[in-house]
Amino acid sequence: MAFDQVAGAFCDHYYPAFQTRQSRVNLQGLYRDDSMMTFQQDRIQGTAAIMAKLTGEDGVKFNHIKHVPASLDAHPTLNNGVLIQVTGHVVIDGDESKPIPFAQTFVLQPLPGTTSYYILSDIFRLIIH
Repeated sequence: MAFDQVAGAFCDHYYPAFQTRQSRVNLQGLYRDDSMMTFQQDRIQGTAAIMAKLTGEDGVKFNHIKHVPASLDAHPTLNNGVLIQVTGHVVIDGDESKPIPFAQTFVLQPLPGTTSYYILSDIFRLIIH
């Protein structure tokens, strides 16, 4: 699969799975112990810590988050990885009257011996002025 197809398929899976605290547990298989996430100003490494941020009581505070991507750009990286940049807005807890712009960057790495990828790096930032 070409890198741009990988990027599109990844985002089609990732954002719907992120929508609710309960559905975010399905993202666990995308992270590994060497994965790193920056969520706003918080830098987190490893599957357990990232999942605690995404699903735990002290993590993401919103029950329902709908990402509405406006752009998706992808580049191939070394070792058959994929760099993905997504911009758009999020709707938090169903409040369509207050969309918040966001930018998110992923670096995907292939899992050896498979056609699957994992998230090596994930940087998420709300664009709040």
